[in-house]
Amino acid sequence: MTKGTISLFAVYCIMLLAGCQPQGGAPEYKAGDPQSLAASLLYEMGGDSLWASRNSLYLRTQMNEKGMSETFVSEEWRDLNAFKLRIEQQGKSFHTIGYFSQPGGWLELVGQDSVYQLTDGELVAWWLDHERNFYRILHRLASGDTELSLESSAPHQLDCLEDGVKLCSFILDEDRKPATFLIWPLDAEEPISMHFSAWGSLPNGMVYPMQGARADSAFSFNMLVWEPAVGIYEAAFEDAPYTWDGLQ
Repeated sequence: MTKGTISLFAVYCIMLLAGCQPQGGAPEYKAGDPQSLAASLLYEMGGDSLWASRNSLYLRTQMNEKGMSETFVSEEWRDLNAFKLRIEQQGKSFHTIGYFSQPGGWLELVGQDSVYQLTDGELVAWWLDHERNFYRILHRLASGDTELSLESSAPHQLDCLEDGVKLCSFILDEDRKPATFLIWPLDAEEPISMHFSAWGSLPNGMVYPMQGARADSAFSFNMLVWEPAVGIYEAAFEDAPYTWDGLQ
């Protein structure tokens, strides 16, 4: 661990001792302090106990993607603990379903009786993306994952690393919300930047981005449904063209 880096387990313990939960009052905010940034971020997003207890997430978004003439709907079922993901996207002219897990990945073209198996390289790319996912990282932060370490390379920027590799960064706004989320692809010099412009919340206090876009205008989204769950959405994988051990 490098100088100025704090382990996530240490942050987690300090937060519990300090009572840094929404019902206990906002934690002290210290710019440039990874411990303080992490505590404030989780507090503003609904609290570490809620994010730690939710193990999967379903979301439905309306998407606009650069180069596409039509708006489409994207649905996602994601396991926040393991690499297990289903993404279904549908527009007027297409309908695709992607299934991704450690054993393998498949893309199904609905209505065309066509299933494509991902290569090992393509599957690794999806896994790397999953490990840098905004919601998975929040879940790991809240859970006190000992494999994560935290740094702050700018006053209001929280950097998340694993084995010395930077995964992502949260840039907090004046409300301590992560208005900008940076994804650091492996071996890339520049991050992928996401900006969130509106926020929603659940009755239990969990906060999530309602609208956002990539800085390079590659896509934008409007959240239609956002449902975290304690369990795993197993039903979302029952109609997959494969089992977790291979093709059916």
